[in-house]
Amino acid sequence: MFISLTRLRVNGWRKLPQFLRLSKGSIDQAIADPHCLSGATYLGPGLTFWTATVWKDAESAMKYVRSGAHLKAMPWLARDCSEGATSHFTSDDGALPTRWEIRSRLAAQPKFFKVEHPTLAHTASEIPAPSPWLRQVFKRDSL
Repeated sequence: MFISLTRLRVNGWRKLPQFLRLSKGSIDQAIADPHCLSGATYLGPGLTFWTATVWKDAESAMKYVRSGAHLKAMPWLARDCSEGATSHFTSDDGALPTRWEIRSRLAAQPKFFKVEHPTLAHTASEIPAPSPWLRQVFKRDSL
């Protein structure tokens, strides 16, 4: 199975309501996608938000990224987030990673998104500690 991780830092409290609306659309899209086997969102410090999703394969995950609500949200990320990164890996068991594994995998092999107003950490290609702390599963593994 293909695991996709993301981490975003919203650029200020005023941007949070729109971020939450866009996130809900992307989550609803993942829930409806039969190739998304499970997923969770995580809250971290300083307006950081993390996601982990388990997909049948990489092609299914990329199709999701390039369509629907997720595609519509991507321009917002570049404009209104000050940090953004993703990482992918495969897993035989397809379990959602732990919050500590999410941070360590993102820190080990990040792909950084272009953002208009990056933080120093983003410019330095770093995933700051700590790990996210609050997890909300939005789709359970159907295996």
